[in-house]
Amino acid sequence: MADRFVDYKGIKVYYSPELDGGGMEFGQDFIPVVRKRFGKVGRCCEFGAGPGFIGFSLLAEGLCEKLDLVEINEDAVRAMEKTIKKNRLEGVAEVFLSDTFKDVDRKRSWNLVVSNPPHFDGGEDKYTRDMRIYDPGWRIHREFYRDIRMFLVKGGSSLFVENRFGSSPKLWKNMIIDAGLKYEGSFRYKTVGRIPRFSDVVAYVKGEKGFTKKSSVGEVLAKTALHAAYTIYYPYYFVLSKK
Repeated sequence: MADRFVDYKGIKVYYSPELDGGGMEFGQDFIPVVRKRFGKVGRCCEFGAGPGFIGFSLLAEGLCEKLDLVEINEDAVRAMEKTIKKNRLEGVAEVFLSDTFKDVDRKRSWNLVVSNPPHFDGGEDKYTRDMRIYDPGWRIHREFYRDIRMFLVKGGSSLFVENRFGSSPKLWKNMIIDAGLKYEGSFRYKTVGRIPRFSDVVAYVKGEKGFTKKSSVGEVLAKTALHAAYTIYYPYYFVLSKK
């Protein structure tokens, strides 16, 4: 029962713990990314929305005027319907109970679609146990990219967050291009100061660009270790595609 809620600038988003797939945590990184890359859009959709943490927070931040939410889990749909009712968002936000886009109104058109989809490949048995985590044979992703063209406005975009422990950008690049969309690249959001890559360390050792000779070996090693820890701690990256 969705009896808990988190407040995003006055919008109370109702949920139960088993519905959260990370939208309250790394899913909130969509806010600064959308603000920087898109600004305010007309109509936004959260695909595989769960309780709608990402979509409702974008709405609360004033980054979209209208919001649609697409979700296959009936419990999550009921939670979002409760959020809409409690916050009097009728006419502003609407929920679709749908397996990918099968039951979504074909007249809908979106400027931006965001999603925190299942991050790992796995069999149907794993998907049945936890649909938040597993996408069997990447079926959900393939169906999304195959069908999203019908719903995006010209120049519309989709922005997914993925996990490097479950996939690589090359997988999505090929899938997006095969679906007839434009692959706009992948990127990570979080940075921790001036964190060097391995190439920076090599450049330092060679006396080339990167760290200056004023940087001690200990500083270089410490920052390199920080970079490695950060990479493990924050394995998420964004994938951007466009119609």
